[in-house]
Amino acid sequence: MRTSGLVLDEKPQVSSVTPTRLYDQSRYGNHGTWTAITPVRLPSGLWVNSFNGTTSYIQIPDSNILQPLIISVFAWVNLTSLAAVSQAILSKWGAVGNMSWMLNIDTGTQTLNIVISRDGTANLAASQNYTPLAGWNFCAGVFNGVNEVAYVNAVPGGAQGCVGTIFQSTANVQIGAEDGWAFPILGMIALSRVYKYALTASQIFTIYQAERGFFGV
Repeated sequence: MRTSGLVLDEKPQVSSVTPTRLYDQSRYGNHGTWTAITPVRLPSGLWVNSFNGTTSYIQIPDSNILQPLIISVFAWVNLTSLAAVSQAILSKWGAVGNMSWMLNIDTGTQTLNIVISRDGTANLAASQNYTPLAGWNFCAGVFNGVNEVAYVNAVPGGAQGCVGTIFQSTANVQIGAEDGWAFPILGMIALSRVYKYALTASQIFTIYQAERGFFGV
């Protein structure tokens, strides 16, 4: 698996000390600030991030490298509430006119969505079935300049045609919420990553197989 295309690669916590900063293991140093995050240690020993559904989020400052023309974005997610209909996992999504990309869960339709904007306003979404409150799931979205596809546990949904490139917004990247703190998640997120190229289905499956043991799936 290539790592040169990683532009955000979250480094997990190593203790129960309440974190104040996300450390990016990619060569770009896209470190972020933590707010109201609680570290939780899984039986496997991996530390993950717990979000309270109201004030928790991780914010990474705007950077051109975080809005590549094509993209792969993914994280492990354990949703614990259906209180919010839309819950943002990882996004670079500001107000209308300042939107780039977002990976989110719609608890109403029970889908994982990868949402792409090519002009900062309008957007197209590709979806895959997602069962809320079903424990840990590997959530991924890929946009290759022609189509976008959402994956749950390495299983793809239908492709959504979306020809073009991602809008270059000035929104911050947020984990666990949209920029502006909308659509907060109540649950846990781990191992968030962003690639500046489109991973293949085979590559996504390889990552899923390599990491699933950490989450007991």
